[in-house]
Order: sequence, then C-alpha cells, then structure tokens
Amino acid sequence: MLSFSKLPYLSVVGFGLLSATLQTVAEPPTSAYVEHLAIPLQFDDAGSFDNDLAPVVQINNAQIEMGYINTQGELLFSVGSGDEIGEFADGLAPFRQHSQWGAIDVNGDTIIEPQFANLQTFSQQRAGALKAGQWGYLNPQGAVVIDFQYQRVSEFREGLAAVKQADQWFFIDRDGEALTDKRFDEVRLFSEGMAGVRIGKQWGFIDAQGKLVITPQFERVRVFREGRAMARANARWGFINRKGEWIVKPQYDGGKAFAGKRAVVHKNDQYGYIDRQGNEIIALQYDDAWSFSEQRARVEKAAQVGYINTQGDEIIPLQYKWGHSFSEGYAVVTPDYWKYGYINKQGEMVVAPKFEKARAFSEDKAAIRMNGQWGYLSIDATQ
Repeated sequence: MLSFSKLPYLSVVGFGLLSATLQTVAEPPTSAYVEHLAIPLQFDDAGSFDNDLAPVVQINNAQIEMGYINTQGELLFSVGSGDEIGEFADGLAPFRQHSQWGAIDVNGDTIIEPQFANLQTFSQQRAGALKAGQWGYLNPQGAVVIDFQYQRVSEFREGLAAVKQADQWFFIDRDGEALTDKRFDEVRLFSEGMAGVRIGKQWGFIDAQGKLVITPQFERVRVFREGRAMARANARWGFINRKGEWIVKPQYDGGKAFAGKRAVVHKNDQYGYIDRQGNEIIALQYDDAWSFSEQRARVEKAAQVGYINTQGDEIIPLQYKWGHSFSEGYAVVTPDYWKYGYINKQGEMVVAPKFEKARAFSEDKAAIRMNGQWGYLSIDATQ
C-alpha cells in the first residue's frame, strides 16, 4: 500500500487494492463499531487529508470509483475505472481520461482538457506537461508558458526547476529563462537556496544565482536541511556547511537529513543521533532510528519499537512491533502487526489497537480500516 502523505496518483494500481476489498462484508461496519468516528466506514481505501481534501476509493458492482471527499465525508467528485487523479496543488489536480491528461479543480470541473501524454502536479503555478515526446510547462489556466522542448523536467522549487536538454541538465525560472549557461550531468533540486550538481563523477553546489559556490569534489551529496548537507567521500558520509566545509567528517555508513537540529547517523548497523556540530548526542545503539517529529523519535532494537525524547531518554518503552512517527500529537502503533491504535506523546494508549490499518493524523483526522472498510477518526473526539 502506498503512502498517501504525498499521493502521486489515484489509480487501481496506485492504491494497490487487495482482492479482499472486492468481497462482500457479511455484516457491514457502522459507526457503532468504532468510537470517535468522524466519517463512517464506507470506503475501500482512503488517504490522509490535505487542505481539507482526502483521496478515497469505492467499489460498487465491481466498478472502481476514485475521488476526493471533504472534511464532512461528502464525495466532491470521482472518476471511473481506468482513470487516475493526481495530487491537488494550486487548486488543481492532474487527471487522466482515456490515456490523455488534463486538470480538474476541487469541484471536479475540468479546467484543462485532457490532451497531454502526461501532466505533473502543479508547483508554484507551473506544471510540467508532455506532448509529442517533449516536455514544457503550463500555467493554471492551461496556457503553455514554457514551450515543449525538454527531455525531462522537474517541479519548481524556490522559483526554479531542473530541465534536461541534449542529455544535459540545467535550471530555468518560471518564465523559462536559464539560470546560467552551465550544464550538468546530474542535479538535485534547490533547497535552502542551494542545489547539488554533478560534473563528471564529482558533486558540488550552485546557489540561486547559478554561481558554483562549492567546487565539485564529493562522490555523492544530498539536499541542504537546517544549513547542513550530507556528502560522501571515500565511501563514507559526513555533513558539510554552505561553504563546503566538513562540519562532520566523513565517517558514517549513512544517515538522514537534519530535523530539529538533530540527524540520524549509522555505522556498523548501529543507529544514533548527532547535533549540528557533529557531536554524538545519542549513542549509536539502535537497530534503526528515524528523524525527530514533535520532539519525539521512533527507534527500534531487537524488533521492538519505542520512542525517545531529544535528550535520548526512552520515554515510551520499546514494546511495539511497529510504530509511526508522531503527527499532531499522536502516533500509530501496533503490538502484533494485526491491530493498530494510537498513543499520545506521554505513551498513553488513547485509541486501543483494534484497526486493521491506520494512518497518521492530518488536519485533525486519521484514516482507519475496520472489517475491510475505511473511515476517519476525529482527533478532537479522542481528547
């Protein structure tokens, strides 16, 4: 099952529906089965809310309908079997109808008629569109604002997008003007005003003016977060600052970007945390570890998951078979992989494990599945 936090497209394949969802439930679940239920159990799949919209799937007479609901659970619109809907952004979502892509608004009205071989999600009032084997960009009104001329394109970030032409990458602004005449073999998207670029086998960084501010010298790089970027040299990972200086010498097998002034690192299959100066503030001792979210981080040891605070104290004991990161004050946990519930940041079981599947809270609601049907809990009702 794919994650709905960033839903790429709603489709029969994308949702990964199990054949079991086509079977008739002997006694259909109702709101009486579930406390704190805000939207009844009625869907065959359901995603998380984003900007008051959530993607859902319903199967009626072996026909699959995919669409979006509002916070009251009302189906705003749907598309039939074989069609797809993308993620909403800038008030529009790409959708496919009979192999052609267009865009619809939150009311389900067609704003851009299906006519493209592919259409990306809108970002900063631009969406990449594919026509006759070439990519260009549209505005939300459907006008072509950057001509079809590229082999590949990215979304816009920080006002710039990466495009590929003649097997070389470079960056353009929202008007299609090239940031610089330099061309690269590979690029990363902009983050915190910096973008990783590869020339030959070495990676460096350019700034938002296109200036090469960190000379290509690394085997690999990742994006900047909180003023630090992971970089690899001699098959080991460390962290650099915006000047390209090593803040954390390359010594780790891997890690994650900084979040909350802390970063996960691992070496010899042991995970821990460092601060922005590279000090190991939580010893490498776990079999796996995740980034901090809401002052809590989930960690795993001996196939048991629990949660630590920013000082490294195991404030929620390692006792679950699996758990998710905290979102809006709650985390999904399961004691046995069969039933899922929710704990608060003190480790108290707020909603007992009884769901077949459960997603993180988003915009005060969480999608849950029971007896093969999905509905939504309300975070207000659980307090």
